[in-house]
Amino acid sequence: MHFRTVLLILCFSLSLTIIGCKKDTERIVFSRPRILPAAKGAPQFDKSKLITGEGENREVHFEISETELNELAADQLLTKAWSALGKGAFNDAIKIANRLIERFYKVAKEQQTSLDGQFPRSGEEGKYKELNAVGTAYYVIGEAYEKQGRCREALEYFHKAIEEFPLAQNWDPRGWYWKVKDESEAKIQKLKEADCE
Repeated sequence: MHFRTVLLILCFSLSLTIIGCKKDTERIVFSRPRILPAAKGAPQFDKSKLITGEGENREVHFEISETELNELAADQLLTKAWSALGKGAFNDAIKIANRLIERFYKVAKEQQTSLDGQFPRSGEEGKYKELNAVGTAYYVIGEAYEKQGRCREALEYFHKAIEEFPLAQNWDPRGWYWKVKDESEAKIQKLKEADCE
């Protein structure tokens, strides 16, 4: 009788542990990471070097050449911007994202106009690389400003992402595209709740 009770308690404890593990696993698997690569097939980790200053002027810089800024494709530039952001090189993330916007803005606007207010059909998102990259670049700049504590600028760029490119999407390495507009709206709400104006 005693053995059965112990076994029953053990089984009950084990099942609760498994349920707890399952919940933790679901939380890890289904929660959205803050930093996402730009496009399907984009490298998860950029191997560019970080350069830091000395003493009080210590600042992280992301190594990218002027040639890369002028020649990389939109999705490649966005991957670099995400990588700089993830490594804490916020000013360089802004610089890269701004160059991306400057180079591909016109093409992105044409792609958005061609969609006639509708998101592309599933499986066709990759045809709109410039639209997705430019719209996400505004989001990256907003994130960089947010991480620097520059709330007003962060809000401005999250609003620009929504207003300029509401159909932009970004590839999640777990297998789907997420809508930049939705994430930007969530960021704006979070900043406003934090009394960031």
